[in-house]
Amino acid sequence: MKVTFPWLVVLLGMVVLVAAGANASEVAEQFKAARAALRPSSDEAARNAVIQYFAAKQAVAASAIYAFNPIANGIVREPNLEEAGWFLCGNVSLAAADGKAEALAPFIAYFDPRNPDTVRDGAMESGNFGIVSAWCRDVYGLNYLPRSR
Repeated sequence: MKVTFPWLVVLLGMVVLVAAGANASEVAEQFKAARAALRPSSDEAARNAVIQYFAAKQAVAASAIYAFNPIANGIVREPNLEEAGWFLCGNVSLAAADGKAEALAPFIAYFDPRNPDTVRDGAMESGNFGIVSAWCRDVYGLNYLPRSR
């Protein structure tokens, strides 16, 4: 049986639509989970949780200076990372190895949906890859601009 070109296009289109429908329902479930997550009790509590998290997990010095974006509710969908809930992005200034110059490191923090004044997971950019900024754009939208001091 010979398949003509128009039928092949229709068949491929149907496959794409079915796949898109399945993906749309996954995204809808993630947005539902994000809306259900408890918000941190205050901006100050969220900021303190971020500072404590990075001091413990990344050994960021107490003298580091943070610049925070507003807390945002959303989802991060990447191949190896899918989280839904409350996030906080920003920059932290880190002393360079010589102790003089400072470098701004973008960060993202994900708050525990059931214990919202606790950071469940976080990441800080460790190179010039833009991964953390991409995750922050997932949460804040394409017009995401990192805060500076």
